Amino acid sequence: MIIFKGNETVAYRDPACYYFEGRYHLFFTLSIKKEGYIYNHVATSQSCNLFDWTPPKIITETDKLKNYCSPGNVIKHNDEYLICITSYPMPVPFLECSYADNTARLYMIRTKDFKSFSAPEKIYAKGKKCRFENEGRMIDPFLFEKDGEFLLFFKQNGISLSVSTDLENWEFRGSIPGGENTCILKKEENFLLIHSP
Repeated sequence: MIIFKGNETVAYRDPACYYFEGRYHLFFTLSIKKEGYIYNHVATSQSCNLFDWTPPKIITETDKLKNYCSPGNVIKHNDEYLICITSYPMPVPFLECSYADNTARLYMIRTKDFKSFSAPEKIYAKGKKCRFENEGRMIDPFLFEKDGEFLLFFKQNGISLSVSTDLENWEFRGSIPGGENTCILKKEENFLLIHSP
């Protein structure tokens, strides 16, 4: 079943879905090609039955130097919900370079009601003392809570991991070989790490 069908100038990618108060909330990348450039946005749509969806609503700004996209997942923390996303800057025309430059970083958006959303907040995955230019290109975040800690998986030199107890101060733990779009699933007493090579 196709939810939203793209064309030569509009694409829908990277879906993540969360169930809240009787409705399914779908978050995804909405890419628009305009005058040779790609403009990415995080957008959302809602459904009560997984068949009928509301029109896409863009929840991030239009700015090719930010190009927020790639929602990883949604987690609840205290009285709000956090959506981790990527900035995917594409400052040159698409035909010159079809992927983000080295300033791609990780962010999160907050909501309490899935109607209004905060501005993206940067995730300092390598700690706040690490200079921006030394952080390196990072994309496709996924947040997971386990035993009082938040684990942040992301794409950088394979699959990278940072850990925090407060979602503000992060400690980088290293990388292992792997692909993009990491996802963690709990299976009984074990955990499955899924990724896209």
